[in-house]
Amino acid sequence: MDDEQALLKEMTDAADVLDSGCCGMAGSFGFESAHAGISNQVGELVLLPAVRRAAADTLIVADGFSCREQIAQNTGRRAVHTADVLEAALAGWRRPIATAAEDGILPPRPRREFPSEIAAAAMIGAGVALALFGMRRGAHAP
Repeated sequence: MDDEQALLKEMTDAADVLDSGCCGMAGSFGFESAHAGISNQVGELVLLPAVRRAAADTLIVADGFSCREQIAQNTGRRAVHTADVLEAALAGWRRPIATAAEDGILPPRPRREFPSEIAAAAMIGAGVALALFGMRRGAHAP
């Protein structure tokens, strides 16, 4: 981690490196249902509260996949890999306005809610199908 910290410090004097030890996920450990509780407890010692306190324009950096997953599952924020930060910096990236900083680097967040337009179209389609079925059935009634 020393190399990554040196790189981040070279890129900005605003880098704040947490002494959090482990995120709690520890590879696949935290994904196992028997270990999920302890995984979350470890994450809540330092890392997860710090991420929750971070302003939206603070870029959260974590190189481990499991660390990034722990952060996403428990804070709603998405951490980025050091390589993504470096690539964005070389491309002249600037923090986005009014969104989380990582949204300017990572792919768009998936939509969590079912769009009302799709729901309305599905209901209209079902209504039309039922009406046609009823009309067809009525035409064949004795």
